[in-house]
Amino acid sequence: MTRRLRLPAAALAAGLALLSVAADTMAQAPAPATLVLPILSTRQLPAYIAEELGLWKAEGVDAKVSVVRGVAATNAVIAGNADFAFTGALAMQRAVAGGQALIAIAQMQNGLSHQIVLRADVAERLAAARGGDPLARGRALAGLTLAVDSLDGQPHGYLKYALARAGLDPDKGVTVTPVQPPSMLGAMQSRAVDGIVFSKPWTDQAVQRLNAAMWLNSETDAPEIQPFAAGVIVVKPETCTRRPAFCKGMVAGLAKAVDVIRNDRAAARAVLIKRFDRMEPAAIEEALDDALYSTGRTLAVSAEGMLNAQRFLVTSGLLPASGTVEVTRLFSNDYQP
Repeated sequence: MTRRLRLPAAALAAGLALLSVAADTMAQAPAPATLVLPILSTRQLPAYIAEELGLWKAEGVDAKVSVVRGVAATNAVIAGNADFAFTGALAMQRAVAGGQALIAIAQMQNGLSHQIVLRADVAERLAAARGGDPLARGRALAGLTLAVDSLDGQPHGYLKYALARAGLDPDKGVTVTPVQPPSMLGAMQSRAVDGIVFSKPWTDQAVQRLNAAMWLNSETDAPEIQPFAAGVIVVKPETCTRRPAFCKGMVAGLAKAVDVIRNDRAAARAVLIKRFDRMEPAAIEEALDDALYSTGRTLAVSAEGMLNAQRFLVTSGLLPASGTVEVTRLFSNDYQP
């Protein structure tokens, strides 16, 4: 004879309630995500803020940020090893030209901001060209040895663009050596390189600490390619098609981080100091100023900015004209908050 176990009604109700709570908790748990960066840079401040302050989690996305050097960041998304990349539109467009399916769903930086800085003695040797126009200063770079963070990355692309515009071979006009940003000033001091090609605050530090010369600046010397989709959030299209809330949560968290940069400097400073604990206080303030300057008030991707990035790639020799695609295929603003 089989006996049935009868639970008191109160116990049964309590058990069902616990199951319901557990189910709700599971349903509301933030979705894990990975965001990769091509380099550890102050330019990715919105990502650090979104992670440190839990802004993504509040949007239902538990994103972890890591560094995968250079174009490997974009390749990590292509291979399915990362969900998103905070990288340059250049790397993304080159991948698309190679047949990969990628889109940008947020534009984090609205202008190309790279500088070519030369050692003081090198600039003095080239003094005749220093007061000339950008093309004359570009021609004067011939034969120099310059440091970039990675080969064919965005700063290297700016160097190639400047050389090509000046009528020089973008691949042979100068000698290029990869140097990570924290080591760039040391490379200049040791005379291992004649100058560096990168972005603020490192280029400003070279000018201030080493009396280096600001030789070319994309912000002022390349107005023809501004606005420029410099930093974008890249993802596979099918990721957002299948999980639109996932992509919206990523962008919404970054939008909140931009609000912190604009409205809570103390909070932004604290995050920056935690990530760059060896950076001097003055450099931290410069990086915060640069973040305010370079980050737009909206994260919507600009068609004009993507088109200028495409023109930049073709001029610099990083993308053949035959490899270009209609820019509207390169981005979607459907996931904006």
